[in-house]
Amino acid sequence: MFENKIVLITGGTSGIGEKTAEILASKGAKIAVTGRNSAKGDELVKRLPGTGHLYVCSNLRNRQEAQSLITR
Repeated sequence: MFENKIVLITGGTSGIGEKTAEILASKGAKIAVTGRNSAKGDELVKRLPGTGHLYVCSNLRNRQEAQSLITR
């Protein structure tokens, strides 16, 4: 169902965002996770099933960082 789909999860380094990343990755999605905790984000991406996942450290309260995320 999520094969060949890219899912962007903001605030994905803990709680609901983290669990959502795990579930969608297990269903074949490529996950792009944002958050402000690099250590947790990097660890999450490493343990997600599949390949091609990405963590981007960003504070989406900052408009410039939000725009940069979309470009990336």
